[in-house]
Amino acid sequence: MDGSEQVVLVKNGVTRRGAVGALVAASVAPHVDAAELAAATALAASNFYGTATYGTMAAAIAAGEAATAPGGLFSVNDANGNLLYRERTAGGSVEVARTLTPVSLSGEAGAEQIGTADGRLDEVLARLKVFNRGTAHSVDVDLRAKLGEQVSVSDWGVVPSPVYIPGTGAKINRALEEAPLGSTLRFTGFYYTEVPIVQRRGVHIHFDPGAAVIGIFDDPGLDVWTVAIEKMPFAQGDVRRLRFDNMNVEVAFSYAARHALTIKNAAPLIGNLQCVVNNGYFGAQDDSTGYGINIEGLVTHLHTFSSCHTNNGIFLNGCADGNRFLNGLMTGTKPGVVANLAGGAFKTAIKNNIIVARDGAMIVLGGSQIDFHSNQIEQVEALGPNQNEHSASVIISTQSYGSRGVSIKGNNFGGAKRVDYHIYAKSAPGKKVEDLLLGAGNTFSRAQIKDIKIADAGVRYTTIGSGQLLRGERGTGGHVIYPDLYDANTDDVNGLLDVEDNGTGTRGVRLRADRLGGASPTVLQNGWTCPATFYVRKDEHDRVTFNGYAVAPGAAAEIQIARLPDGFRPSEVTFFNVHGATGVIQPNGAMVATTTAAGNVGLSGVSFDAKRSGYDPSY
Repeated sequence: MDGSEQVVLVKNGVTRRGAVGALVAASVAPHVDAAELAAATALAASNFYGTATYGTMAAAIAAGEAATAPGGLFSVNDANGNLLYRERTAGGSVEVARTLTPVSLSGEAGAEQIGTADGRLDEVLARLKVFNRGTAHSVDVDLRAKLGEQVSVSDWGVVPSPVYIPGTGAKINRALEEAPLGSTLRFTGFYYTEVPIVQRRGVHIHFDPGAAVIGIFDDPGLDVWTVAIEKMPFAQGDVRRLRFDNMNVEVAFSYAARHALTIKNAAPLIGNLQCVVNNGYFGAQDDSTGYGINIEGLVTHLHTFSSCHTNNGIFLNGCADGNRFLNGLMTGTKPGVVANLAGGAFKTAIKNNIIVARDGAMIVLGGSQIDFHSNQIEQVEALGPNQNEHSASVIISTQSYGSRGVSIKGNNFGGAKRVDYHIYAKSAPGKKVEDLLLGAGNTFSRAQIKDIKIADAGVRYTTIGSGQLLRGERGTGGHVIYPDLYDANTDDVNGLLDVEDNGTGTRGVRLRADRLGGASPTVLQNGWTCPATFYVRKDEHDRVTFNGYAVAPGAAAEIQIARLPDGFRPSEVTFFNVHGATGVIQPNGAMVATTTAAGNVGLSGVSFDAKRSGYDPSY
């Protein structure tokens, strides 16, 4: 430090900037003996010529020079009240010292009026109390303590630059290791890092507008910024309540680093909870194995991302409960969210986002009680058609373990020209999908194949609720010109929503005769037939109801006319007595009727509560 460095001084609420050397000088003054200085000061003060008496400081100096012998001392004052000590010389006088007032220190040149000498700025600041809020109860605080409230990476020599400066990443890591625990570390500009940034301590992060950290390394196993906290500013086992504001972290174009941001637990027994990330941007490259955000680890949970832009996806990588992604924007080629949660993890929230990722809005590989609500889903035409395995906006395809209670409601499913399905649900051996809830308020544009596909019997007890909204041509009542698309809802939505159901016990779909053991939608068993309008339906409360009539070929006693599939069967023998027939429905699904003649048998009104077979309460 050579004394030319700039320092900010605050006095009486006024901030000025001056040279470090000037500030140090008067405070340490090693070149003047204290006793000698006191005696000289007293002598000069006793030979005083004030501007109030002589009108101007120049006139006061002239009077002092006239009355003082060469080598003697006298004093005058200036307009700010500073006392100036002068030594009489053969040709006049020279200033040798001065006493400064608060008025002069807070003035425009105040920081330059203190003198020059060698010394340590931190030692000087420790003795100064120069900041006060100026309110009735505010107090003076150490300038060093006040300056310490704002910590910047520049304190560790990190220089923002639009081009790479060698060593930048290492200096950022040192700042993260040495910044005071609990402080907020500020990033003011653009930084290229050639090494991964690893945050191990409890420091909050703030990026100024336009600030960014860009990874320029080619290791596909390393991430640009990792939060793996080992030490917090308080005695607590878990990591809690760290804030990350305005962060901009990304992998540079043409580089092969993996994730932009990873949040994980540092050790198996140290939880990482409640990071709050606001207004950030996190971007990975299209052709990399990484994602914009990676949340990883069994005890990593309860994080909140609000108003963030993520390019190329969010990966919930074996993490736990309660992560929330709210009011954000998700772009790029990778799916908006890939959920592969830890077993038993619940209550992930993905709400109120705009998701325009090419390969879909969400893929669930494992996880329960994921709330996917009120999102706007589109497929950007410039990126081409959806390229995930099932060409769908939302996919529940269990791989790591089963899924239960995924809730999808209030979303707008657009981009229909570039997806085969809006929602696709598929199980794997031993990994069921149970209680998928398609709640009210979803709006479906017309997908290329089906709105919804439930691929197999391992997808169990799905609920397709009432209040689904439709866009695009539907049946005979649809319209194709916006804004009249919504008029399609004047028809029966349950008939217009296009669902391929191969699941078990799906609520809200209609089972025709071919799902009841018959050969076609109009053919039941043992010679019984029905019109195409006949169906069986289970509602959201597991109540099974028949609608329409069947046609008996003749008189017969206890003949099986249908077999209800699993999920539509009663828990005990159920009797019915209708026009044209009597009979029972067995717990195995067999529907047996007795008739006295050929003709129509009215089955509307036959109703019972379905049992849920094969339910696993230990999940």
